[in-house]
Amino acid sequence: NTLLNMFIDYLPSPKDLKPIEATFNDDVIEVPTDENEEVSLQVFKNVYFQFQGMISIFKICSGTLHINDELFCPNNNRTYKISSLYRIMGDKLTPVSEGTAGDILAVGKLDDIHLSYTLTSPKRKVMFKEIVYPTPTYKKAIYLESKSDSDKLFANFEKLTAEDPS
Repeated sequence: NTLLNMFIDYLPSPKDLKPIEATFNDDVIEVPTDENEEVSLQVFKNVYFQFQGMISIFKICSGTLHINDELFCPNNNRTYKISSLYRIMGDKLTPVSEGTAGDILAVGKLDDIHLSYTLTSPKRKVMFKEIVYPTPTYKKAIYLESKSDSDKLFANFEKLTAEDPS
C-alpha cells in the first residue's frame, strides 16, 4: 500500500508527460497525452494465450477507448472494432469497459496486428514511429527428430515471432 501511494505522489500523471511525435498527412505533429483528444494507441507486445489466442498489449497515447469503438490502423489500412478490453496482470486478464490516455491495456482477436502498429480514431489518422527492438544476441539451432514434427514447430515459430521479433 505504501509503494502505491508513493507512485501516486511522486510519479508523473499522464497529463504531465511530453507530447508524442507522430505523422499526420506526411507532417510531423505532437500528440498530447490527454483523454479529451481523439483516441490513438500503439501496440508494443503480442502474447499468445492458450484459450484467448493472440492478445495485443498497447499503450493508449491519447483519448479514451471504449468497447465497440472502431479504430483505423494506418500500417495496414484496415479498420478494427474493439470487442473486448482487458487490464493485464501477469497471466490474468481482467475485463474493463474503457481506458484513458496513459493506460496500458490488452485486446484480443485483432487479425494482422503486429508490434509497433498504431491504432487511431478514423477522424485523425496519426501514425507513431516504429519501436526499435534490440538485435538478438543469442542464437540456437533446432534439429528435428522426424519430418512429422516440422508442422508443429513452424506453427509455434509463427506464434513466437509475433511475440518477439528479435
